[in-house]
Amino acid sequence: MRQRVRFFLSSLVSGLLCLLVVVPVAMGRAETFRADMTFAEEVAPAGVVLVDQGSSGKAFFHYNQAIQEIRFDLFLSQGQGLTQAHIHLGADGQRGAVVVFLAASGYIGGSNPGGLDVDKGRWARAIITQGSVIPQTFTAPDGTIFVVQDIPSLLAACRAGFCYAEYHTVVNPSGEGRGQL
Repeated sequence: MRQRVRFFLSSLVSGLLCLLVVVPVAMGRAETFRADMTFAEEVAPAGVVLVDQGSSGKAFFHYNQAIQEIRFDLFLSQGQGLTQAHIHLGADGQRGAVVVFLAASGYIGGSNPGGLDVDKGRWARAIITQGSVIPQTFTAPDGTIFVVQDIPSLLAACRAGFCYAEYHTVVNPSGEGRGQL
């Protein structure tokens, strides 16, 4: 009886150790980025005056290395006249180029000319794949050049602090809320 119990416990421990090694490898490396988007972080283009409508947002990006995709959720509070949201390349306090379109309300093209209103809820949930990335080149303040053309290079720029999420509205078409990833 003792041998059976010992064998059972030994098998159980071996199985659990195997799971600790195999499951993370099979699932791929997981990584999460978050952006707290606020009006205070927004950077207006030269000559543009932004209007604070009191909105704010949160964006969560979950990367799964095994399948090379990023799932994201975009939540807004007091969002009025939302038109679109993106990931941009840019240092904190600087404007940058769009590298991924996250959401659109139908404002552009006329299907929803007033934009969307979202209060305390999810505006968008989707998956970013290799084909979602718009190739861009960014030079960091220290002179480092980031060539973003796929998910791994996008993640490298995000890890270095040179990506931000931003949402746009009818009142503030150049951006109303922004947060570094």
